[in-house]
Amino acid sequence: MSQGHKTCSILALMKHYDIPETREEFLKLFYLGDIPEEIPAEQECEFPIQFQFATLLDTPPASEKIQ
Repeated sequence: MSQGHKTCSILALMKHYDIPETREEFLKLFYLGDIPEEIPAEQECEFPIQFQFATLLDTPPASEKIQ
């Protein structure tokens, strides 16, 4: 199974079983509970965008003010 199919399957599983769609939950499922200390960049870029570490760092906090 390719990385792309694996990540799509994990997202479908999360939605089906109403698992919170967080990076932590995604990684638990992706690595079957054995999350490595460091995730290789080439693997990280295959994750869905909302679970990529760089995306989490670059995303500004939500504003209470609606523009």
